[in-house]
Amino acid sequence: MDAIAMTDNHKPRSSSKLVRTDAELERTRREFIDWVDHIITQKNMTATDLAHASNLAPSTLLRILNSKTHPFNISFMTIRKVSEGSGYPIPKALIEAHDVKNVEPGEPAAKPRPTLTRGGTVKQASVGEVRTIPLRHVSSLPSSLAPTVREEVQEACPPYMLGDETAFAFRMPDDSLAPVIRGGSMMFATKRRDPTSGDILLVIDESGRALVRLVTDVDSAGIHVERLSPERKAETVSFDDVKDFGVVEGIWRR
Repeated sequence: MDAIAMTDNHKPRSSSKLVRTDAELERTRREFIDWVDHIITQKNMTATDLAHASNLAPSTLLRILNSKTHPFNISFMTIRKVSEGSGYPIPKALIEAHDVKNVEPGEPAAKPRPTLTRGGTVKQASVGEVRTIPLRHVSSLPSSLAPTVREEVQEACPPYMLGDETAFAFRMPDDSLAPVIRGGSMMFATKRRDPTSGDILLVIDESGRALVRLVTDVDSAGIHVERLSPERKAETVSFDDVKDFGVVEGIWRR
């Protein structure tokens, strides 16, 4: 697939004013879908993950991918955001469909993004550079019973968490949120913000045991959570029992 990149100075020439037939819009949509399918397959991510990485509403991307009848006029801004969020070049056919001029072939349409050095300072990452974050071992068993893991493991950081110095990855330790999230799914969490209702939260209690639950409320009594499996059950985690935590921002399902 031929690909062409955009820079900040490359703008579509009044693409919103171009008159296209429904057949032309559908060809553009098919080219866009093929490109997105290639990205999410190669990067092992979902369309929702890609939307978040591209600063798009997931509904925007999912409507384009799933509608079989509506002739979407996909804006070049949407296409460019996907390229910037994924680091993948824009296909030549999508460039030509929007009549974009003065482009340079061969590089992703991605802006340099911030990344972290080992000392914790922020630097600019060059295009194509991959920032990694710690992959923490968590267990549903107390630390006295859980296996000891000495090797330090890193995982590629999702684009939407670049610049978050608190970001880390972990694997879902059990099936307490099945069937929505299965044990072993890769989770990406932050400690940058407090949990709120609707969040998925990792809690490490004083015994070292990991709980991953759906937050229903936070008040003076603690964090009110639910598990979904083996049966739906409400629990309250006292603040005094929380040794560490992470608010889940992204999931790669197995």
